[in-house]
Amino acid sequence: MSTCSDCATIDRRRSRGVWARLGATLALWRRRRSGRTDLAGFSARELRDLGLSRGDMIHETAKPFWRA
Repeated sequence: MSTCSDCATIDRRRSRGVWARLGATLALWRRRRSGRTDLAGFSARELRDLGLSRGDMIHETAKPFWRA
C-alpha cells in the first residue's frame, strides 16, 4: 500500500534525476563549444600534429554545440 509521502519521495527523486541529466547535458555542450573554439585557434602545425586538415577543422568548428 502506498502513501502520499511515498509518492512525494518518488517525485523528488525523479525531479533530481531530470535536473542531473540537464546539468550533464549543459556541461557536455559547454565542453564541445570550448573545444571547438580552441580548435579554431590552432595553427597549421598543431592541426597537422593532430592529424587534421584545415578542412577538417572548418567542418568541426562549423557544427552547432548540440551536435556531436
